[in-house]
Amino acid sequence: MNMNIFLKLSAILFLSMTQSCDSTKASATEKKAETNTTKEMNTLISEGYVAGTIKYQVESKCSYILIDEKTGIKYDPVNIGEEKFMPYKNDANKVYFKYLSLRRMNRCNEASPVQLIDIQLRQE
Repeated sequence: MNMNIFLKLSAILFLSMTQSCDSTKASATEKKAETNTTKEMNTLISEGYVAGTIKYQVESKCSYILIDEKTGIKYDPVNIGEEKFMPYKNDANKVYFKYLSLRRMNRCNEASPVQLIDIQLRQE
């Protein structure tokens, strides 16, 4: 009888140990992915990219604006209609963008005109 209880307890202990090891592996994988995302973010920001969000505005002269997530500044990307930027023209896309400020009249009051150099989707 004691041997039967010992075997059952041993089996339960073994199963619980293997389950906890799997959760540790998953946690380590998640941390590695998070670290890679952080490295990517730091690299892009050091190269002059800005973390932001694309916003579609239905009734505005600036149909798409980019909002700098750090400062809240709104930009009017005047060349967002170019073919290379078309895949990013979705409302609420989280992106990294690189731009040049333009010295010209604003098309809309809420955003400053910029020329996009590059956009990359953010993985979050």
